[in-house]
Amino acid sequence: MPGRCFFPCSRLVFFLLTGSLFLAACSEDDGTGPPAGQGVLRLNEFLASNVDGLLDEDGEDSDWIEIHNGGSAPVNLSGWYVTDDANDLTRWAFPAVTVEAGAYLVLFASDKDRRVAGAELHTSFRLSGGGEYLALVQPDGTTVEDEYSPTFPPQTENVSYGYVTPSAVGYLANPTPGAANSGEASVGLQISPEGGAFSGSLPVILSVPGGGATIRYTTDGSEPDATSTEYTGPLSIETTTRLRARTFDGAAGGPEVFAYYTEVTDSVASFQSDLPLVVVHTFGQNIPDDDEGVPAAITFVDRTGGTASPTDDAMYAGGTSIDTRGFTSADFPKKQFKLELRDVTGSDVDADLFGMGAEEDWVLYGPGRFDRNMIANPLMQRLAGRVGLTEMSQRFVELFLSEGSGAVGADDYAGIYIVSENVKIDATRVDIQTLGAGDNTEPEVTGGYILKIDRADPDEYGFKTASGFPTFVNPNTLVVVRPKLPDLTSAQQTWIESHINDFEAALNGPNSTDPVLGYAPYIHIPSWIDAHILRLIAKDTDFLVFSHFLTKDREGKIRTEPLCDFDRTLGSDDDFNANPNEVFHPERADPFEFGWWG
Repeated sequence: MPGRCFFPCSRLVFFLLTGSLFLAACSEDDGTGPPAGQGVLRLNEFLASNVDGLLDEDGEDSDWIEIHNGGSAPVNLSGWYVTDDANDLTRWAFPAVTVEAGAYLVLFASDKDRRVAGAELHTSFRLSGGGEYLALVQPDGTTVEDEYSPTFPPQTENVSYGYVTPSAVGYLANPTPGAANSGEASVGLQISPEGGAFSGSLPVILSVPGGGATIRYTTDGSEPDATSTEYTGPLSIETTTRLRARTFDGAAGGPEVFAYYTEVTDSVASFQSDLPLVVVHTFGQNIPDDDEGVPAAITFVDRTGGTASPTDDAMYAGGTSIDTRGFTSADFPKKQFKLELRDVTGSDVDADLFGMGAEEDWVLYGPGRFDRNMIANPLMQRLAGRVGLTEMSQRFVELFLSEGSGAVGADDYAGIYIVSENVKIDATRVDIQTLGAGDNTEPEVTGGYILKIDRADPDEYGFKTASGFPTFVNPNTLVVVRPKLPDLTSAQQTWIESHINDFEAALNGPNSTDPVLGYAPYIHIPSWIDAHILRLIAKDTDFLVFSHFLTKDREGKIRTEPLCDFDRTLGSDDDFNANPNEVFHPERADPFEFGWWG
């Protein structure tokens, strides 16, 4: 169409404990309840590592949070918030529901974001088993009613945490969602040091305040039980180790604690860098390229006094799953990696790496194959953020990575890498609504979606439009990145395909530029313009055909963001990009004549 251009020319689980019966005690907003500030609500109990315990309406063992109204009058929760981010106190807002006096409200911390009064409640985030901030916030968005600050401690599978007395918190003997808390579990077990890299022999001390408890432990990553080795004195850690320990009273075990220790050689221990450091040990397993990953110990060390050394105090020392990332780059000598931070039980762990926000999904990007300057990706990400597009934060590091079974040595030095946020829905990343399994009608089904023009991974759904777009490379499709294929319902799949096809029909129709009948109601034009300009400035080889992301928020327009994968830009070693006489790739897409942009 010549001349067309985007540029201007189940249940809500309320329980009231009455004798031995749990009676429903929820209601929709009746306008009653004390004003904010009376301090009658508290985060009474939560479970951050739920395995086959309380199930949500989808039959899933999501984490949960319990709120208790200890006052004498109902409290209307409309406009109140719960958050796991001290920098975002209004992360998840309650609908118009009321907690009766003395009653308990249980909501699931599932990342499903469901907030309909009279239905089961789900927050837009999950709880981190490794410990994080948690707060209940009043409707003014700034007054904290109750909080676990700066973070609650590491959690154990099926052991809840909360108030053991009206003024003290701790691990609870038994989870009791919707009812008064059980007694305190065994006194908290402590490990010192809590993990990290070491050389030689490292003494590790297990202790319980006040003493008197029997401690049992394992060093092979297996769960400690009543027959495991009893702790009698400081342990000597001499190799890369997954330490797990818990207290026992007979056969009953208390909350578990764990730590990862990574052995490095003396030469690595003495290594110093002007950049932060990352040390990875895969316990002798080769890193696959199969979207499954292998378990590994990982240590992140930030700079202290301008430098970093592997054995300095760790920002994060724990477990991760690590997998090779990328399509073409999977064959490069310098690999790219996907990280999913996990504890020893396999549960996700959120960690705030280098101030980029607490998450479990991260990327280790290895610059240097095409992007000889090594700064193309962080530079273009920063420029995107400056013009108002979603920016994936990144930090330069130096990496040591061992796929052997011994100590991490100098020959395991992998070079300069970039720790990057992964593209996913989150308040600190792509800040759009999360679609749940029950979001199948409008307006809920309208978002949020993350799409990309690229090849679909096995856990992603890809499709072509009615016109056959995208047409450049046959495996390429419009890929639904979020929700992932196992979570994408048939109604959501149908809706997003229909919406994209409606956009395309308006774009190609006789009223294309009409502000009502054309493409304008479907897309956020400023983001499409800004993304196009930045890709042109960078002279991106993969422009419009690979790693081209789109987002669609609930009842919002389609945006072109975030911008990713700038390795073949800015004078890279790619044949086209390095040729100053070519503006557009001769075998790919003219960005002013291709597909939707033509």
